[in-house]
Amino acid sequence: MKKLSILIIFLALGCQRSPENKSDAPDQVKQIASSEGQHDLLAREWQMMAEKIAELGPWLMSQPDVLKDDPQVVSDGYRYLSTLLFVGVHNHLLNADTDRPKFISNWDDLAAWGCNQRDAIYRCANIDPSGTYRVVCKPQGGLPVVATFQAMNNFWVTEGGGKTLSTKNIYDYKASSDGSYEVILSKAKPDDENFFQLSDSTTGIIVREYLADDETQKRFRLSIERIDQPLTIPLESDSEEGLAEKMNNAVNMIKNVAGVFLNMTRLMRQTVNGITVLEDRSSYGASLENKYYYGSWDLGPDEVLVLEMKPVKAAYWSFTASNFWCQALSPTDFPEEVNNYGAVTDQDGKIRILITHNDPGYANWISTGGLKVGTITGRFNYQKEEEKVTCKKVKLSDLEAVFAANSVKITPEERERQLRKARMGVLDRYNR
Repeated sequence: MKKLSILIIFLALGCQRSPENKSDAPDQVKQIASSEGQHDLLAREWQMMAEKIAELGPWLMSQPDVLKDDPQVVSDGYRYLSTLLFVGVHNHLLNADTDRPKFISNWDDLAAWGCNQRDAIYRCANIDPSGTYRVVCKPQGGLPVVATFQAMNNFWVTEGGGKTLSTKNIYDYKASSDGSYEVILSKAKPDDENFFQLSDSTTGIIVREYLADDETQKRFRLSIERIDQPLTIPLESDSEEGLAEKMNNAVNMIKNVAGVFLNMTRLMRQTVNGITVLEDRSSYGASLENKYYYGSWDLGPDEVLVLEMKPVKAAYWSFTASNFWCQALSPTDFPEEVNNYGAVTDQDGKIRILITHNDPGYANWISTGGLKVGTITGRFNYQKEEEKVTCKKVKLSDLEAVFAANSVKITPEERERQLRKARMGVLDRYNR
């Protein structure tokens, strides 16, 4: 509720100013700033933050290649900016203390951004690259199918931020007797063999976990603490300059993320009703051990996109549907993903995944959520053989000709059970 209240206040100040009182805002700010006990710096910063938020909508919708005549794209775009406001405040105002960091999950079922997906839990913390930290990954049941550390230059505070510097497979480390992984993060290599190298540019750390099967895989219980200095009690109140910096960073993240992933959308829209391999992973904050596919759809109500591939050996793979802004469709509401744990293979040895508006009656279905235009992301983690994925658009009336004889179909009752299971799995992992 606290986070929601902050979001509502920011939106009310910055984005919902009515025409009749907009001209009064500067005078109101002057009155606040001159009031007893108030300070000019924070009053100005608060107003600047509100104005920056107000400007984001028109700025985003005016960018080249934005489909501003599509009401679905516009509606999702303003919701997207609201999501990024939550993410910016979460990362850079509420969790900015590098001496007392916490792992927070801000890519999840409620905060979709950056080509996220159902199976991946991304938890992040801000750190001081000159510090030394201890991270403990404690199992809570079956292990995630994939778990990695990822070093970042920053969380999109600056233009050019959000770049991946390095990644490391957590399972390459030695586990403790209770199955936990205790890893030291530092620039200087300690005697401990479980070590993740930081650089002068590393100001953020992400732990990525992939849960491909909710029944057999559970996320880690994560902790992080700084260990190169004593744990002291901080001042409860920020300095004016410190709080101003946090507020500024929170808003800057919105625009920087929106700009980076609009470029991602532009790439995806170059391959309409198809997919291709993403070469530049680092610039989009992607994990370096993954191989990524990207593409997009533009489908009518009687059309379907068919992805086709042979099963390949990989720790994990998936294809995910996202909206124009690279936000994955809600995993509690839509069948928006197919992975290697749930994909059904036809009798001819091929996997066929269908992307369409309505349930086609086949097992491997990804919903568009009713979006005429959307984007597609494919991931292959630690693959042991080369994959070959093809994609083509066909009419629904021609769909049976695409499939092998006796391909697996699914009844409406079976689909509902599938959707309920997927929904409850997501709610369980986030304790909702």
